[in-house]
Amino acid sequence: MKTLRWFLVLAVVALMLTVGAISVGAANSDPSSAPYVDNAIHSIGANVDTWYRFEYTGDHSQITVKLVDALHDGTNRGLSFQVYTPSQMQEWWKHDGIGAGSRSGDDLLWSGNAHESGTWMVKVMNANPSEMTFNLVVTGEKVSFVPPSEPANAAAAPSIGTTLENENPNNAIAVDENLKVIPANTTLWYRFPYSGTHEQAILKVIGGNKNLLRVHIHTPEQMKTWWNVTPVGQATPKEDDLIWSGNSEQAGMWYVEVINDNTASVSFQLALQMIQRNVR
Repeated sequence: MKTLRWFLVLAVVALMLTVGAISVGAANSDPSSAPYVDNAIHSIGANVDTWYRFEYTGDHSQITVKLVDALHDGTNRGLSFQVYTPSQMQEWWKHDGIGAGSRSGDDLLWSGNAHESGTWMVKVMNANPSEMTFNLVVTGEKVSFVPPSEPANAAAAPSIGTTLENENPNNAIAVDENLKVIPANTTLWYRFPYSGTHEQAILKVIGGNKNLLRVHIHTPEQMKTWWNVTPVGQATPKEDDLIWSGNSEQAGMWYVEVINDNTASVSFQLALQMIQRNVR
């Protein structure tokens, strides 16, 4: 009996050590929650995509991304990866990355350089019907794995209403008239309830035209596959602002997508007005 007990204890300890050595990548299935590359061993679930990030200065120095032993003994293990630039992440679901891993011995390898600085992303894909382990390694003279330092004058920038949580439409925040700041090369999401009684909705993006923003409006039905459909409308320039106006029978939560293609943060305000219409 003592021998059996000791065997069970050793088995439990071995399991705990194994779990501690391999990090499960389920939490970073969405690019907005991607951790920085840590060059460690991770696991990826069956038929799952997982995301990682790294910083790059955009000075044309070489970047190397390697999925170590992705092709074990030269056989196809069903793992692959793609590399995305910061600008591609605005609509990453519509296209492939700037590059993908190609066979190099038992590894998958991509190497390149660019003038685009910021947060680059790596999507690791597992086409296998079972969980796999992998080791993602990113190297480069001007590659780093920590958030960029705040600029010296960052404290002077407007911060009212600023949040990065609403880069994901699932975390969209209610439209209000507070001053907001949108970071460079970022999309932020807002929402407002609509009755579907043909009342006229008028959305003004104050400072939106002056600051070169783009704004799309999505109905509740469109939000089911918003990345794959044309939005019901987009705001158009009016002096320094952007304006959208429309009405519909579709009740529910409508969404506003604010897109900043600039290389710097800009500020804006949202103003929403509802005007009841008489419909016979």
